[in-house]
Amino acid sequence: MSYLTNIPDEFHQDGSGKLIENCKMCNKELLDSSEAYVLEKAIKKFPEIEAREVIFEYAICMDCAQESRKSLSKQSIQDIEEFLSSDEVKSNLLNAMEASLTNGASMLDYCIVTGAHIDEVEEYQIMAHCNGKKLSQGTQAFMISGKGLEIINELLSAETRDELDRLKDEHFGVPPEFDKILNPTDLVFL
Repeated sequence: MSYLTNIPDEFHQDGSGKLIENCKMCNKELLDSSEAYVLEKAIKKFPEIEAREVIFEYAICMDCAQESRKSLSKQSIQDIEEFLSSDEVKSNLLNAMEASLTNGASMLDYCIVTGAHIDEVEEYQIMAHCNGKKLSQGTQAFMISGKGLEIINELLSAETRDELDRLKDEHFGVPPEFDKILNPTDLVFL
């Protein structure tokens, strides 16, 4: 029997407290199916008023994610994959896992790119690969800080940035006040 982990509460929608039920791109039902999908949520904190705002939250089925990925440059994909498999990222991921096991922290408390704690960042994204109402077997949800996304953004070709901008405009309406802080990298994990 395999052990599957519930999707962390942080991925529940802020307004309803429920998980997102449908793919953002094709509207395919996700929670009651065996469909693999990605959950992603971007958050901006406002420490001066002790508040936070969800910039976007969505679910995308793996079919749509793979189709979107085809439009990205091969060099960008290769550079990102190499970076995410680097010793630095592996070390940060292991440190986050260790903290979650030894002191009750969440894997979502540490940026896998920079190692920064969630209390040290003002913008971040959380991501998870899921099946139904559980994390996909063998995966963990993770967090990338705004600084981590900037580092990844440097790996993207101009062609990939243009394509991610197109996807953002086509599928991800964001409030106008956040449009300036939402850059193409924010959608890089489709």
